[in-house]
Amino acid sequence: MSSHEVSREAILPQSEAIDLLATALRFYRSLLRRKWVVMGTTACTLALAAFYYVTATRLYESKAELIVLNVGGNVLDEDQGGDHRELDSQMPNFERVLQSDRVLKSALKALPKEHLVDFMETDPEQWIEQFRKRMSVNTLRNTNSIVIGFRSVDPETAYLVVDSLLTSYLSMMNSMHQNATQDLLRILQEEKIKAETEMRAKEAELLALKEQSQVLFSNGDRPTNVLTDRVIELNKALVEAKKVAIDAKALYQAIQAAVQNGEDLQSFATQFDQALGSRILETHMGVSGNDSYALARIQQDMLEVQAELSKLLQSHGPNHPQVRELQERMRVSEQFIAQHRGAASRTLTEISSQELGPRLLEMARRRFQVTTEHEAASLQAYLTARDEALKVESKLNGIIVVENELTEARNYYNILLDAIKNKSLVKESGIRAEPITPPRIDRRPVTPKLASTAFMGLMAGLFIGCLAVYTLDFVDDRFHSPDDLRQTLNVPILAMIRKLPVLAHNGLESLYPYAKPNSVESEAFRTLRTAIEFDPEEPRRITISSTEPSDGKTTVMASLGVTFAQAGKRTLMIDGDMRRPGLTRLFNLTAQPGLSTILKDDRPAWDTAPEYVVPTGLKGLDVIPAGPRPINPVELLTGERLAELIAWAENNYDQLLIDAPPSLAVADVQVIGRLVDAALLTVRPDKNRRKMVIRAGEALTSLGCNLLGIVVNHVEPKHGGDYAYGYGYGYGYGEGYGHDQHEEDHHGDSHTIPLRRAA
Repeated sequence: MSSHEVSREAILPQSEAIDLLATALRFYRSLLRRKWVVMGTTACTLALAAFYYVTATRLYESKAELIVLNVGGNVLDEDQGGDHRELDSQMPNFERVLQSDRVLKSALKALPKEHLVDFMETDPEQWIEQFRKRMSVNTLRNTNSIVIGFRSVDPETAYLVVDSLLTSYLSMMNSMHQNATQDLLRILQEEKIKAETEMRAKEAELLALKEQSQVLFSNGDRPTNVLTDRVIELNKALVEAKKVAIDAKALYQAIQAAVQNGEDLQSFATQFDQALGSRILETHMGVSGNDSYALARIQQDMLEVQAELSKLLQSHGPNHPQVRELQERMRVSEQFIAQHRGAASRTLTEISSQELGPRLLEMARRRFQVTTEHEAASLQAYLTARDEALKVESKLNGIIVVENELTEARNYYNILLDAIKNKSLVKESGIRAEPITPPRIDRRPVTPKLASTAFMGLMAGLFIGCLAVYTLDFVDDRFHSPDDLRQTLNVPILAMIRKLPVLAHNGLESLYPYAKPNSVESEAFRTLRTAIEFDPEEPRRITISSTEPSDGKTTVMASLGVTFAQAGKRTLMIDGDMRRPGLTRLFNLTAQPGLSTILKDDRPAWDTAPEYVVPTGLKGLDVIPAGPRPINPVELLTGERLAELIAWAENNYDQLLIDAPPSLAVADVQVIGRLVDAALLTVRPDKNRRKMVIRAGEALTSLGCNLLGIVVNHVEPKHGGDYAYGYGYGYGYGEGYGHDQHEEDHHGDSHTIPLRRAA
């Protein structure tokens, strides 16, 4: 991310809270702008509400409240808590009974004919539905109270209907309770007999299973299988037998391979007999059991002779007779020991090849055979014990299942006994419904009410008015404020230029920063210059475009160039609009060569450009006109000559401004935008449509051009914070825009000056 983008994000944070606030403020301004729409809709809805209040039929309502109780129980008894909770869960059923056809028909029959005024205009078959529409039944929250109401055109009729409804409901509830209690007791008695029969059958089955199981022992209340531990021990013995058999087989195969290959068998001997291994080792060392003592004596003599020889050599020479005698004794002893060891080794080799191999092979074979037989016996014992344990386990599981079923049967039997006991008590007491607030005659109408009718009319009017304003604002394709423009394009507004009165037809005298440097209008262009100078990217090469012709971009660019020159910067303005050169006409340079001449020339740009630079009369401000109109402006701009010209201008000037055609008219501005540091978009919200401005911004940025900001042109402040847009400078493109368009002047309104119109 470039530093320019970071700066832009710092200036215009896009947090959700700010966006929501901006949307609310925009809608508020829309409401203020279209307040007569809201006022009109509100007046209409209030008028409709008043008409409804005058013409609506008055309805009167009578209400009564009844409570459903579990009569005969102690409300402080904890055991009754479950009954109360059960009663609360049944309240919706009591409401449905109140609205049932049976209760409503009984209430209608009890009404006198003169109080059937609410049903006379309805078919008798629809009286029940009409009754339900006019009545209301509600249970008060966390209580057993039910509120019953009825609305009628006559207050006395409403009272009588509620009273009749209460009488019919209470009679039906008491009857239903008595019948339901008797039916429930009968069903519970039948279930009790079935449960008792099943419980006795399970007890007999459990007793028979225990008698058949003779190898089971009781560990507390749970039966256990005594064969389980035996199976575990036999399994361990089987695992050990398999391990020994595997080792014996491996040893047998190893000895067999060693005998066939003629290898040394001494390492295998110790695996059978420790004594045999020791004897073989002694034989290999040359010390057998018979002459070990003699060898020890000879070695002892050799040590003594060696000590005596060392002592004698200290005082005699090597040729002394005693020395030579001792050396001869040493040689004879060593020769004897060596001969003895050689003979032992030869004997050992003969034993290994003739006797040891067959003997070890036979011992390994017998060991392998014994371990294999032991493994088979262990496996058979394990399988036998496992089968017996499984049989016993099956019987044990059967007993556990029957015990669980017997426990469930006993619990169910006890539950039935408790239910029969409780229902017997309820039969004596019962669930009763009693009225606690009787109905009364209320001669105040419940509908329509003046306050609620007026409030609903007011709210409906405000809602419809806001919806209408939102719809109008949505379909309105114009910008009503700079903030609206900034939020739509998501780029900053660098300057807002008010409607400028005409000063002169052309030249520097027509530009406010030059003609009236101390005016408020000139200050807007200095603000634009300051915004560009303080941009983190410090753009030196800038192109200025617009959405459509006649947006005033040329006047904005020329005035901006004057402010740069007044600030001491050497500034060059290039008229990049070779189709309808507004900057060229502004400075009366229509017939002179310029940009098109430079782009067509074969010489380097740094040689030809100085020839076509025209001073404007203001120190530090020069201009290159558009030159003769070419047939192919886009092809000229896409070549390398334009890049060379911009490079030359960057080396010779502090600031470069290029006047480009409108971005929606031709593709020239996209070509120029790739070669400069940034672009400015001039917008006239009074004439530019929202979609057109969005497309213009996308056209500038689609090929990588950096859109620095927006210059809002031709604005004037108005009450309420919005802006009214008048008619100002035109662009002068006529009806069409192309390289074949003639250079005749565009005829706008009478206030448009030809030179400024090109801006």
